[in-house]
Amino acid sequence: MSIVNTSPIVLLGGWGMPQRVLNPLAEVLTLLGYSVNCYSLSGLDNDFNDSWDWQTLQSYLALLLPDQPCTLIGWSFGGALASGLAAKYPQRVSQLITLASNPCFVARADWPGMDPEVFGMFLEGIEEDFSATFQRFLRLNCLGSDQLRALLRGLSAQAKGRPDKHEVYIRSLRLLGDSDARSFLQQVSCSALHIFAKRDSLVPCRVSSHVQDRFPHHQVETLDGCHLIFWDKPEYVASLIHTFLNSQQS
Repeated sequence: MSIVNTSPIVLLGGWGMPQRVLNPLAEVLTLLGYSVNCYSLSGLDNDFNDSWDWQTLQSYLALLLPDQPCTLIGWSFGGALASGLAAKYPQRVSQLITLASNPCFVARADWPGMDPEVFGMFLEGIEEDFSATFQRFLRLNCLGSDQLRALLRGLSAQAKGRPDKHEVYIRSLRLLGDSDARSFLQQVSCSALHIFAKRDSLVPCRVSSHVQDRFPHHQVETLDGCHLIFWDKPEYVASLIHTFLNSQQS
């Protein structure tokens, strides 16, 4: 595959996941010839200890963006944060791509998502029984894949929960529960691609139709697989990204 769009790529991870979880997608994109940098959400791979609110976190993440316009890719919660960055810094984000990302992770009256009661139980589990709850969360990331056992084994090795960062998990999870990135997506002026997984156990696939209806100028794709879609189908996800980026230069 030849590259027409040579803008650097920045990958943002999801809640509770270290930077290395992004490596499978970064490696495929690098083989295609792209320049890729990966970042976890603040607090796990670094010493970010500031207040966990949208403005502060986005200001911090903006420091990670290159000086030249980049393609910003966010997985799961990282997709909501990437949407906010694309809206706030249009001169620094030339393309926005989200992977298995719900603008409202917790369901609203007019938007599908995780049931609020289920989210409340998840938050309580993280607060009171972190290790067991985090392991169940890892399994939900992989549930729906035809290679569930292999993915879960690999993810469990790469994303070991860190009890020493317990407060980071709780504060960032609360932020995720309150998140609503729909207004950010409305403000995004660059081209955008949203990729959803049909067998996602954390983000209902029907979110894809809501995104398409609310933001008809954005491109939406759905494919078979689990929430950890770029592990489940790395080459396919990379090909969708590659085709989308090259189409922006045609």
